[in-house]
Amino acid sequence: MSQNARGVYAIIHRPSGRAYVGSSSDVIRRWQVHVGSLNKGRHHSAALLDAWLVSGPIAFSFCLLERCQQDRLVSREQLWLDSFPVPFNTSSRAASPSLDPVVATKIGAANRGKVRRPATEVERMAIRDRLLGHPTSAKTRAKISAALLGRKCPWMAGDANPTRRAEVREKMRQAALGHSVSTEARAKISAALRGRPGHSISEAAKRVIGESNRRRHGEVRGPCPRISDANRRTWSDPEIRVKRVAGIRAAISSAQRSASAYEQWRRRKEQGGMSIFAASV
Repeated sequence: MSQNARGVYAIIHRPSGRAYVGSSSDVIRRWQVHVGSLNKGRHHSAALLDAWLVSGPIAFSFCLLERCQQDRLVSREQLWLDSFPVPFNTSSRAASPSLDPVVATKIGAANRGKVRRPATEVERMAIRDRLLGHPTSAKTRAKISAALLGRKCPWMAGDANPTRRAEVREKMRQAALGHSVSTEARAKISAALRGRPGHSISEAAKRVIGESNRRRHGEVRGPCPRISDANRRTWSDPEIRVKRVAGIRAAISSAQRSASAYEQWRRRKEQGGMSIFAASV
């Protein structure tokens, strides 16, 4: 059998004549997945798994029933599936077996009450490594966007947002007390963000933000009237005005003296003479 063979296959239990029928665009790879699941005792077909554990791998044969094009895989699989009287398949439907009411009922009963354990650090790193270098295609992004278009996130819909509830906010505050980001974590965050282009806000988004701010704070605000009135009253007092003018002039004079002293020192240095600081010692 050649590599990357596409078609309908069967896993045949020779002692009983029963078979598991499937189809794939890569039959060899699919066979390896089946063998791995069966050896681990986790195959989705309980009948096939029981026969595998009782008779052993030596009692099974894997054969390619038919080669066919991708668009005909499901129809040809259904034809071959109907040809076996009692197959190992969990459903008699080749297309989306999980849509079969009998299979859906079994899946629901098996998963009911189960608590999914959190992934370990090793599992998370393995998932991350598999996803690295596999960017989502434009076609997939378009499908996701079309599926989410018009849907509102329930977590952010007004009072439905749990972070708006006082008890939730208090729990978040208690959980954050005494928690500080370690130096190692900060270094990882910095390394991950280094070189990443900043997020630019579109003109449309800027207009929306502007409208929101105007609705929240009113029209465009000018100088604060209280600060303007205070400055006007301060400068109208002759005594305070004289002090302020004197302070401004003293600051300007000090800056000029500093610039003059620096210029003299620079000229002497260029001429090879001693600096001002050396001469004063």
